[in-house]
Amino acid sequence: MRFHDYKVVEVSTIHISANDAKLLQHTFCPVSVYDYPEGFFIHVAGEKYRGLELKQDARSFGFSEAFANLLEMAHASGAKFLNLDADSFVYDELPKFQW
Repeated sequence: MRFHDYKVVEVSTIHISANDAKLLQHTFCPVSVYDYPEGFFIHVAGEKYRGLELKQDARSFGFSEAFANLLEMAHASGAKFLNLDADSFVYDELPKFQW
């Protein structure tokens, strides 16, 4: 048996704001989210979205520009999922939030 491979982008939760984290727990979030104690697993490759539409929906829902950019970058890289985890990779090029 062969399993299908899916690309996942992993980024530290330091790159999202406290408000982003709160919104990701909201029932009506515009993306599919599984939250767990250390972070969030987010589906970014739904048929409904193209990269720009995903970013615009995130911003209209109240997410920060930094989070909207992460969604767009993950989608543009061909990833199916964005994993935001407290112990994941920190990137100097991305904004950082203390919360």
